[in-house]
Amino acid sequence: MHNGTYRIRDYQISHQTSYRYGSPVSMCHNQLHLRTRDVPGQRLLQCNIEITPTPEFHTPWTDGFGNPCDFFSIEHLHHEMSVHATSLIQRHEPYHQWYAGFSVEQLRSELLPQGGGLPSDSTIGGQE
Repeated sequence: MHNGTYRIRDYQISHQTSYRYGSPVSMCHNQLHLRTRDVPGQRLLQCNIEITPTPEFHTPWTDGFGNPCDFFSIEHLHHEMSVHATSLIQRHEPYHQWYAGFSVEQLRSELLPQGGGLPSDSTIGGQE
């Protein structure tokens, strides 16, 4: 989608982390930083975090810098653990017009105000 100055794009991001332990583990505590925060030009539309095995405790929170975090603990015997996060992010990106194939003079006349801006090729280095 294009609204003149900015192009609006949606991105789907997937992140998978898996652990396999050498011997069974009875408890683990984990902190995740997998959700993006809203900033100018970027918005989190959706985020889903799947943890296996199912944790006994899982809570989202915000750290002191304003970053979204998750804390969880698995408090039973397990041999492996995995975290899969999927996010849908919307970005408002500047719309750029590409100038391939234009001469330097054409670009100058298109991009710079009349009578201002950069010197012509003949005045660079004090040569006129």
